[in-house]
Amino acid sequence: MCGRYYLDEQLKYDLTRWVIIPDGHIFPYGDIHPGEEGFIILKGHYGDYKTWGYPLNQKRVFNARIETVLEKKMFKEDAVKRRCIIPISGFYEWDRAHAQYRFTNNHILFEFDNTMVVSRLIEGEYFKINQMLSSDYETKVVINKKEFLDSIDRANLLIREGDKKPIIINITDGSLEVKVQSAIGSLNEDIDINKEGKDIMIGFNPKFLIDALRVIDDETVDIYLVNPKAPCFIRDKEENYIYLILPVNFSA
Repeated sequence: MCGRYYLDEQLKYDLTRWVIIPDGHIFPYGDIHPGEEGFIILKGHYGDYKTWGYPLNQKRVFNARIETVLEKKMFKEDAVKRRCIIPISGFYEWDRAHAQYRFTNNHILFEFDNTMVVSRLIEGEYFKINQMLSSDYETKVVINKKEFLDSIDRANLLIREGDKKPIIINITDGSLEVKVQSAIGSLNEDIDINKEGKDIMIGFNPKFLIDALRVIDDETVDIYLVNPKAPCFIRDKEENYIYLILPVNFSA
């Protein structure tokens, strides 16, 4: 959750035109901190003012996580029965630099110290990650991380920069085959594995696999797959880390 958020004058002006505003109250805008009043929008375009946070031992609790909000006694009932919209122009993250994040229809702006970074927002609907993080799988592979990473590194040497050639992973009983064929050359390597479930052949951008494997310290990794069109997961039993890697199409 952000450390504080803000509502600029332009959005305040727009809200006075779009929303039914209660009389006799000063409209809060600018920086809004936990414990202060903020403007909210209720069903039917009605506006209201509420204090940010739940009172607890002379403090305000406000850091509810979307993944667990329905499991927490303090937040559960309100999350189900008393939802609202909180209009904001941007927010500040919890950090010493007091980084500021602003949104427009097409861009996000990060501002901290004397630095400003602008990035274009992705068009369309982003992946529904919670739905993709399923515990279901058709194939599970346990493989030596170093052997797998080294093999993918060698395969990646045969792919030119800018070439979208995938590597092919062919999983059968007791063996995972890494193969690639490009204008530079070809590679076929077999690695011993422990496999549960079905055989599968699937393609990946090697750089995505390399990025995940390089930061994992475990000697072996568990890889979960569903089908050649669905994401695969690399995760440990305690779920200290979860890497979701999207496959790519290929011609067998």
